[in-house]
Amino acid sequence: MKNHFFLIVIILFTSCSKQNNEFLNLNISPATQYDIREVGDIINYIIESSSNVTIKQIGVIEIINNSSIDTLFSFNASENEVKQSFIYQVPDYSDTTNVKLIFYVKNDNNEYLERAKLITVVPKVILLTETTGHTMFSNNSTEFNSYNLITGTPTYNSDTTSHISDNTDSITDILSRKWISMSGLLFSKNNSFDYANATRETIKNTYNSSLKKEFIDQISDNDIIITKIDNNYLILKIIYVIDGVGSENDRYIFNIKNRK
Repeated sequence: MKNHFFLIVIILFTSCSKQNNEFLNLNISPATQYDIREVGDIINYIIESSSNVTIKQIGVIEIINNSSIDTLFSFNASENEVKQSFIYQVPDYSDTTNVKLIFYVKNDNNEYLERAKLITVVPKVILLTETTGHTMFSNNSTEFNSYNLITGTPTYNSDTTSHISDNTDSITDILSRKWISMSGLLFSKNNSFDYANATRETIKNTYNSSLKKEFIDQISDNDIIITKIDNNYLILKIIYVIDGVGSENDRYIFNIKNRK
């Protein structure tokens, strides 16, 4: 009976010793788990891992808004201790975005360990690029009566790439002061908008929260018009509406702000 007792003690001691000798560690610096960063920021992570069994792989997985998943970094190792640098540049997002970085390590026993870093990405406030002096003539003129807002070039309303067109009746000499879109754009007029300090974020928020129409009418000097082409938000400021004698020189002169 005594011998059986000693045998059990030896087995327990051996098992505990074996269990205590098995380890897999993973440390990431900086140690902060939650961070707020601007677009373009650079974060230099140091990945340190150790194991009593040979480490075979370390890596980093990026998860955007809990949906988009991408492997950013994978390193095949064959050591018991690994120290590796990983430089992460915060991607360019136009909206506030949640990023999760998962750092992981695996050893030859297929033991797995991970650590997560959570980053709230805040877009930089970037003032939009302005181009000036754009001119679009009356539909009852022989000059360009439509406009491509993306390229900033005048066209005719027969051009399918045009975004805005004057809607003047072909038999009148009075400028309609109304724009339509052959491309199916929607427009919002908001003359209280801060045009001078316009950013993509402020344009987007104003456009999405405002009443939109398939045309813009009663266009006058200093009107501010917002529209959206695909995922591109644009803002136009009317400088002059010129309605002279006849219709050949009737025209709109406006500026465009856009994120280039």
